[in-house]
Amino acid sequence: MKKMTLGLFIGRDLMSYLIATDLIPFFSSAGHKVEIFLSSEHENFVPENAEFRNYLFFTSELMQRQTLRLSDEIPESYHFWAPTPRQIKDKFGFDTHQVSNINAQNFVKKMADLGINCALNIGFEQKFKKPLFNYFDLKKPDGGFCLNLHFGLLPHYRGVHPLFRAMLGGEKYGGFTLHHLEDNTHTGAIVAFDKFEIDYTESIFTNLMNNYGLAVAMILNNILDEKVEGKGLRGSPQSVSEGNYFTYPTSIEVNAFLAKGLKFYEEDSLLSLMAHIFLPSEKHAHFYNEVAVEVKRAQLIEAEPIQLANVIPLMAYRQKKKAVQ
Repeated sequence: MKKMTLGLFIGRDLMSYLIATDLIPFFSSAGHKVEIFLSSEHENFVPENAEFRNYLFFTSELMQRQTLRLSDEIPESYHFWAPTPRQIKDKFGFDTHQVSNINAQNFVKKMADLGINCALNIGFEQKFKKPLFNYFDLKKPDGGFCLNLHFGLLPHYRGVHPLFRAMLGGEKYGGFTLHHLEDNTHTGAIVAFDKFEIDYTESIFTNLMNNYGLAVAMILNNILDEKVEGKGLRGSPQSVSEGNYFTYPTSIEVNAFLAKGLKFYEEDSLLSLMAHIFLPSEKHAHFYNEVAVEVKRAQLIEAEPIQLANVIPLMAYRQKKKAVQ
């Protein structure tokens, strides 16, 4: 069995972080090494629509500003679902690196010095460009790869926020696609995909939360089970003409989405879920107090006071995780 040194590129959002940290114990137990990369620079996109702006804040910025910091103060919190970078280092010995430019020559050299021969991108904010593609092209003859997890079904929904597009279009299914990262339009050969039936009574976030175990299982099945045998990672070419590339939703599109009664997230449920994922119960009240401060600082509009809610996605996730393990 050939061992990997995997470069794991993780986005700032909660869903990317949960998927990535779920994978780490499996790579570790299989004897592979993981080097984690987080972007110190990110696109400062500010949606015009307040509902969409709040969604990005609660699912990304809040975790970075408050949740991980609070969790990092608790030494035993790696027993919770999603460990912080420091806790990952303490438990698994894997380092986390902040990167300002992944395409700079000094970063490519750093990857070579670390012995990285494979890459998995899960929502990383910076675009991979020619220097990185050239680096991993040299690794492919020896079993290396450069893969991306896309939060939608390719080739139909390339680009950002694909589940928003699928729900706006009334699609029956959403899903995840694992594909070779060859450019920045999600056109690389597809290694695997899995789909779930969209629940239109639930939000975008809850649909993803209830089904992201599919993405974890798909990655493990195709990288750990097949990569070590040198099989299964060639992928099937996409029919580019069948799909479209979507940029960030416009205000008109967001208003049309909301007019259909569709939701980006449920604030109480999302915050309660974050508290359960990262913190012990005695820290929840402090977490909610700090959230209130951040909401005020970010000048977000709250419809109702933050309350601790029953977290249905919590139980759904636990069932999914048991199935994966």
